[in-house]
Amino acid sequence: MSSGYAVPEVTFVAPDVSFPSYSLPSLDLPSLDLPSVDLPSADVVTDQLLDVLGTAVLGLGALSGALLAGRAALAGTRLLANAAVRAADAQCLRGEELRRARRSRELWRDAAFAVCRANARIDALRARIDREGPAGGPGPAGGPGPAPLPEPPPALDPVGLGLAQVHRWLADTDRAVRLLEAELARRAMAAAAAVLGDRDEAAARRADRLRARRERVLAGYAEADTETAAAAALPAYTTPLPDAGAFGEEPATELGAELLAGLDPAVPVAECVAVQQAVAHAVELAGSRPAAAARHLSEARELAFTANWRAADRRETTEWAAQQLRFLRQPLPEGVDPWPEAGPELAALERVLATGEPPDPRRRAEISARVAARHEALQRLYVAELLRRELATAAAGDALTVRQAAPGVEHIEWVPPGWGTEHWLRLALDRQGTLRVQTVHRARAAHEDTRAARELDRRRCHEAGRHLARLVETAAEAGLSLDLVFDESLIAADTRRSHAPATDRRPDDQEPQARRHHPGERRP
Repeated sequence: MSSGYAVPEVTFVAPDVSFPSYSLPSLDLPSLDLPSVDLPSADVVTDQLLDVLGTAVLGLGALSGALLAGRAALAGTRLLANAAVRAADAQCLRGEELRRARRSRELWRDAAFAVCRANARIDALRARIDREGPAGGPGPAGGPGPAPLPEPPPALDPVGLGLAQVHRWLADTDRAVRLLEAELARRAMAAAAAVLGDRDEAAARRADRLRARRERVLAGYAEADTETAAAAALPAYTTPLPDAGAFGEEPATELGAELLAGLDPAVPVAECVAVQQAVAHAVELAGSRPAAAARHLSEARELAFTANWRAADRRETTEWAAQQLRFLRQPLPEGVDPWPEAGPELAALERVLATGEPPDPRRRAEISARVAARHEALQRLYVAELLRRELATAAAGDALTVRQAAPGVEHIEWVPPGWGTEHWLRLALDRQGTLRVQTVHRARAAHEDTRAARELDRRRCHEAGRHLARLVETAAEAGLSLDLVFDESLIAADTRRSHAPATDRRPDDQEPQARRHHPGERRP
């Protein structure tokens, strides 16, 4: 009879796929009947997914969420930031605008990616507080220190939530994180000022003028509605340095205030001290020694650029580590093959969060390989579950069974309409993610192997191609691309025991062997 194979590709992730039950029978036990799933047609499902109300109500399934978290872990922090911006934009759409967008799957993907990034920001922020202290640096000399910081918001598991709930959490978390970042930046600046001190009343007045703009900028950063607006609140250092001959206290103060105001909120105390010190010297010397003041201000600008670059790099590194760590610690469904211990990779990621320093290239490659392997395994689970769901829809009440033929290998067996109990289709998904399809017939005794029986075999093989073409179409509508290679001309005998989904099953000790058709051997 016939067989084929395909390497499934997940083109988009449906938001409502949950982990399947993995209490499957062993090879020597009777097969497990998979209950039919009462689903609307693919067109109706698509319409519901693309409708704003259906999207908002639809909850994120456990397997969909895990797979999206894996994709987010592989995507990189910059791509996640873009998804977070798009998710924030989606929060602003209302009514017919969102209906016209008609892109619910993309909204879910962006929302799930944004949740992964927000969780990583929270974890990285906690690690920064642990690393630098709640004040972002030492308190005033001899003083009791600053008041305790508010607690960072809790992380979110979006599984089971609707899109509207996820968007609300993202908006609330974004504001809470920025408020905390702005408070840490204020404390870092105050701690730096305490380290420097003010020699006299005039120096104190100059320092207050320099720091006033920083206070206003941090207030705008904390109150921004979106991440884009928050980034725009920080000055971009576009004002050019004036000639030394035209240098005075007022332009020096304005430029110095701009440099302090534009410091990244994550710049630590030590670098704030260096920038503030160079700016203070420039302003102090601007009236009497403009050339020296210009040099100090140029040095301050270089220090500010470097501090911002280091802060952005440290943030990206720690958020990457937090995201990889959270994904590798994500619980898996019961019955899945146990994962090899990821102790060295987890320890390396914890060190990154504790120190803010990136891992060496070799360790980073090992972490990336571990994350990619876990993502591939989750994708195989997702493909298997989606195939079961699509087959259950296609079967429309016909016999359908699923069993675990070997560790990591599932067999889904389906009797297409009108095939009776003699023939069925078997779909096997292996560890490598390859889907193999076979047309199988019940093993026959020698006197049953007639010309008519063989003619029926050939007819079923030909019909199998049409059924599989329909499966390919419905799977594509669900986001699963199957580039199926199907051959109905080659046959071979199967020596493995079959759990045929027949209604007139014989006792196990009397059941004959099944035969299957696949490339490789011809039947004599």
